[in-house]
Amino acid sequence: MSETFILWLLAAGAILGALAVVLPTRETKPIPALTGLVGFLVCLDGLYVFFDGHYIATLQMVVYAAPIFLLLAIAIMLLDLEGNKGEGHVTAAKMLGVFAMSAVFAKCLRGIVMMRPPEAR
Repeated sequence: MSETFILWLLAAGAILGALAVVLPTRETKPIPALTGLVGFLVCLDGLYVFFDGHYIATLQMVVYAAPIFLLLAIAIMLLDLEGNKGEGHVTAAKMLGVFAMSAVFAKCLRGIVMMRPPEAR
C-alpha cells in the first residue's frame, strides 16, 4: 500500500513540476518555472530509484538537476528581467563575457576540426 502511494506521489509531483514549467505564470516570472523543472527532475529521480534505476537516477541528478539549475539560475539573474535602464551600454563585463565565450567556441571548433577517425591514428 505504501509503495503504491509513493509511486502516485512521485508521478503527481513530476506532472505538477512539468506543468509548472510549461504553463505561464502570473507576469511570466522564470524562477517558478525553473523551480518546477528542478521539482520535475527530482520526482523523476525518485521514480528511477523506485524502479531500481539507481545509476540513471544518480547520473541525472549529477548531470542535470544540479548544474543545469545553477546555469539557468545564473542566466536568469544575469538577464535582469525586471528592466535594466542601462541597456545598450558596453561595459567591461560584457566585453569580457564576449571574449570568454569566443575563446570557448574557438577551442571547441578547433577540437572538432582536428578530430580524426579512429583508423587514421
